Amino acid sequence: MVLLGDFSIETVNAQYREGNLNSIFADCNYIIKKPKKYVNINDLTIDGLPFFAGTIYLEREFELKNPVNQAILSMNHPDATILKIFVNGKYVKNLCWEPFEADISEYLYENQTNIIGIELTNSLRNLLGPHHNKDGEIIAVSPHSFGTDDYSWNEEMNIVRFGGGKNIKIIIK
Repeated sequence: MVLLGDFSIETVNAQYREGNLNSIFADCNYIIKKPKKYVNINDLTIDGLPFFAGTIYLEREFELKNPVNQAILSMNHPDATILKIFVNGKYVKNLCWEPFEADISEYLYENQTNIIGIELTNSLRNLLGPHHNKDGEIIAVSPHSFGTDDYSWNEEMNIVRFGGGKNIKIIIK
């Protein structure tokens, strides 16, 4: 059974441990809650969206007080299939591979509020699984990946990280 809708997930007594291939094991109980207004872009899987599949748009405001020659939005290995960068409502660039950088200079306003928007898209992996494989994330999925025998089953949930990653910054030159 798959439950679809506009909600977030609260974890109760969560204990996380690192898995392989950028996955995490989660030992916890889940409670369905109203959608969050604010989330941590670094890792949405542990901030209310562990089973999310699709596209999410997140934005943040900031002030640019001094003129700049160049401004680069830099992300350190985001955890998404594709990212789209927007500045002040204008599309800037898709980020699909390294370097995860976008020159946002021409889209910025001096001495006023600017809005950086990041649209993240992931796969169906966290929605459909497999979630209980002892080895964690696996490269290829088959019917055997969803096994329940002692060889393959693990009580903990295994999910792949989804988010903007750590160390998102704007480099001013």
